[in-house]
Amino acid sequence: MKITKRFYIYLEQNLNFIKYINKYYLFNNFIEKDKDILDIGGNKGNFSKIIKKFKTYTLVDPVNNCTNSNIINIRKGFEGFAPNKKYDVIFGFAVHNYISLNPQQYCSKILSLIKKN
Repeated sequence: MKITKRFYIYLEQNLNFIKYINKYYLFNNFIEKDKDILDIGGNKGNFSKIIKKFKTYTLVDPVNNCTNSNIINIRKGFEGFAPNKKYDVIFGFAVHNYISLNPQQYCSKILSLIKKN
């Protein structure tokens, strides 16, 4: 299954859906303003538009089309992403199918990037 440009246009047009997800999961209630966030495969950075409080927001996506100037855009795949820092919160919504790591490697990499606390 391949996500097409049409899917991202649909998401952009339906930002209300993303706002609904935020309301349902209450992201803004759990994320404090001093947190470092990593968004794996965030494309246009739609979640960065609804998450209001963060210290840093890093978006990693090889087709990163984000125009939000408040975030760090990394235009490369998660496989090649090697930061020198760790993160408090990591998002990776349904991207595991598009990353060329096996599930154990994918989870191990995420665990290596998350802060201990």
